[in-house]
Amino acid sequence: MKEKVKSYIVSSANWEFEIDDINFKSAAISAAILAFSKFGKNLLMSTVVMVSSKEDNLNNELEDTEFFPTSKILREIGQYKMSEGFIEYNKIVNEIKSS
Repeated sequence: MKEKVKSYIVSSANWEFEIDDINFKSAAISAAILAFSKFGKNLLMSTVVMVSSKEDNLNNELEDTEFFPTSKILREIGQYKMSEGFIEYNKIVNEIKSS
């Protein structure tokens, strides 16, 4: 069965893109590639990538929204060193919070 293409709004840090894709994760990956292409070395990313259906986004709802760790999305696009950096950052933050 062929998956249906839907419109998603994908955001992280100070960027947001509308992406037409087949699912939330694929939209996150596509948006990350687009963000690298557009911003290059000036790209900013938070620790998560938020993906919501365009319809929910327009209605300011989070019902149809998924969050992906930035480290996993970076790994999916071959940015292994950056992915490891996010993993280390999250470990440090969690250690500070628990102490």
